[in-house]
Amino acid sequence: MSQLRVEIDGIRDREIHLVDPYEPKDPGGLLRMVFMIPYGHAFSLMGNGPMGLHDLINRTKDVPAVAERALHYECLVREGNHVTTPEGEVYRSIESPLPVGTADVIGVSVIAARRRSAGVAR
Repeated sequence: MSQLRVEIDGIRDREIHLVDPYEPKDPGGLLRMVFMIPYGHAFSLMGNGPMGLHDLINRTKDVPAVAERALHYECLVREGNHVTTPEGEVYRSIESPLPVGTADVIGVSVIAARRRSAGVAR
C-alpha cells in the first residue's frame, strides 16, 4: 500500500462528522471540482470556505457537480511544478484516485496573513 493511501485512510479514520453524512453522488456526468487546501488535515478547518463549499455541493442533490478535497499530505515531494509521492503516485484528492489536474474546476484556498510592525499606528 502506498504512503499516500495510508495517509488518506488515516485522515478518513480521524474525521468526525458533526451532521449526518449525505448520500454520495454518482460522479458520472457531473462536474468534478477539487478544492485544494494548503494545510495538513490537522489544520484543514483553517480552509473553512473550501470545506463549506465541499459540503454544500455534495449535500445539495440538484447541483450538477461533485466536490473533492485535496490537502497537503505529509508524504508529498515537489519536483519542479509537479507534486508526487516518493513512489511516483500523482497528487490526488481524498475522495478520488484521479489526479487533481484532471478535475473540471480546481479551487485553491489561500489565506494571507497581515504583518504588523511594532510602533506603527494604523
